[in-house]
Amino acid sequence: MAKDDCVFCKIARKEIKDSIFYEDKNFVAFLDIRPINPGHTLIITKEHYDNIFVMPENLVKEYFALVHKLGPKIKEALNARWINILIFGEEIRHAHIHILPRFNGDNFQYPIQKSYKSGEIEQILTKIRSKL
Repeated sequence: MAKDDCVFCKIARKEIKDSIFYEDKNFVAFLDIRPINPGHTLIITKEHYDNIFVMPENLVKEYFALVHKLGPKIKEALNARWINILIFGEEIRHAHIHILPRFNGDNFQYPIQKSYKSGEIEQILTKIRSKL
């Protein structure tokens, strides 16, 4: 079910003109209008899902199969050094996966990593394991 106010639903319905270069019955791939690097691609679901965790499992498998298919093609087309796959979903609450081509000297910055405090790993492991 589409949401009327969701920008990605509007792109999937082609109400917003975008640079779609791939489409099938469940997904659309297009260039991000605010790219980190040239070729920065978004793959979205045509049906509105807030994130991959609420999608049916079979659709999640199709989603990642499509990422597996398109990522190397984008890398080859742009002669990229590497491809990063990013899943955020906080800015736009519609399932989307970023395919980010990486180039030598692109100055992409990873988030700053932190260290655990003493005993914190054990506490977190206990919490996660209790849910498995």
